[in-house]
Amino acid sequence: MHFNYHYSVPSSMNFGVIVLILVAVILLMICFLGKQNRGKYHGFLGKLYDFLNFRSFTIATVLKFIYLFVAIFVAVGFLLTSFNNGLGGFLASLVGLILVEVIIRILFEFWLLIVVGVTNIIEINDKMGGSGDKPNFMDPDTSKYADKISKQAGALKEKVKEKAEETFKGDGEKEKKDEE
Repeated sequence: MHFNYHYSVPSSMNFGVIVLILVAVILLMICFLGKQNRGKYHGFLGKLYDFLNFRSFTIATVLKFIYLFVAIFVAVGFLLTSFNNGLGGFLASLVGLILVEVIIRILFEFWLLIVVGVTNIIEINDKMGGSGDKPNFMDPDTSKYADKISKQAGALKEKVKEKAEETFKGDGEKEKKDEE
């Protein structure tokens, strides 16, 4: 006798759960994860905000754990097999172990280098005020950005003009002294 104990959830309930999850995600995105809330939360909520906005990465910790696991696994494997081959096999396994451990370390350092580089770029961007007024290419009103650029260009032009006048004024005084 075969009993089939397969329980299923009605499809209307699946749809209802999916709708509730979508509503929760949208509310979370609007109320909690918006850029206007950056720096607003502290403690656990601040860490949760950074985690959900991918401002802090857990991949570095995961990579370190995986590295330690792989390094120890390889070392134990090499050592267990090296005792079966006598002294010559042991020395060859020891050299092989060192080479493999160096290769594993280099690979994991490369992966961590990428993660640390991204983390540093995010920190530099935050310190330089990177969340400020950036051009929005979807925004049809680009005149405010054009005005900002033209003001900065005008200020730069004035600085160059002043520097040029100082330079040529200094040369003129030098020529006068040479003539005297």
